[in-house]
Amino acid sequence: MNVYEIFKCYRINPEEIVAEITERETVKDINAVYVFARELTELGVRFTIDDFGSGFSSFIYLRYFGCYFAKIGGSLVRDINRSGRSRMIVENMAKLLQRLSIEVVAEFIENREIAEILHRSGIRYGQGYYLGMPSICPGYKD
Repeated sequence: MNVYEIFKCYRINPEEIVAEITERETVKDINAVYVFARELTELGVRFTIDDFGSGFSSFIYLRYFGCYFAKIGGSLVRDINRSGRSRMIVENMAKLLQRLSIEVVAEFIENREIAEILHRSGIRYGQGYYLGMPSICPGYKD
């Protein structure tokens, strides 16, 4: 059964799916991933790069994949209120992504000060305890 058949069988609207490409995972055959991602994109699935900036492959992913989102890794975000260097890196990554028409999501937003810095940088989306505790989706059963 291919992905299209799975979506059809389970009545999944592919336009409601956002698939993550995690930079920490080793991609042995980027061309195979590219072909698979292109097929999903044609069905309407959107992609995000998770942990953007935490390794060297982020920029390769920008080149190969038509990503809708990029999530800036928490290791870069968590100390932007204490480190001018971290702040500069995050702000410039956000500018690059925005110029590529990629929505930016900042991970690890732990306090108001970090949220305000990110907001001033034009970052509209975020994840972290300051914004809300992780929770189980309604209706989910083990």
